[in-house]
Amino acid sequence: MNNPDIYADRKKFQQLEAEYNQLGKELKQATEEYEKVFEILMELE
Repeated sequence: MNNPDIYADRKKFQQLEAEYNQLGKELKQATEEYEKVFEILMELE
């Protein structure tokens, strides 16, 4: 998203922004799942 050519093409920008937002959601979910598993692991030790 650091490429100025992307901002010149509105459709391409919107597509990349949607992908970026989706990846952010997936990362948040993965982080939450990791934290839950880590807590369970710590309880088992």
